[in-house]
Amino acid sequence: MTETAEHRADMFARARERDAAGKPRWDHHIDLRHLQLADLPPDEYDTPDDLQLLIGRLTDAIRNSSWWAQNGGEGSNLERRLAAFRYVESAGEFNAALHLLYNHADQQRAWLRTV
Repeated sequence: MTETAEHRADMFARARERDAAGKPRWDHHIDLRHLQLADLPPDEYDTPDDLQLLIGRLTDAIRNSSWWAQNGGEGSNLERRLAAFRYVESAGEFNAALHLLYNHADQQRAWLRTV
């Protein structure tokens, strides 16, 4: 989901550091395959209700994860990332919010598995 070479290089360096320290690359694994995000068209969803249903399922999955248990809660950066989805009204806005969530997950070593 991330496009910048700088971000990818930073995440690769972090992974290498964790490997060298004998730590797993990821602290959290959140399985989002049931949402079928990889199969969604990039520019549209069937209806606004479908989009809101997807957002609800995504936020539920995050809130029920170990990532949320450790890093979520009122006022947290993770809460702010999820709160951004409340204002999403289009596929473009959804994809932008999802991109920010992926970046945040990378920073906090949370793997969002979509495929």
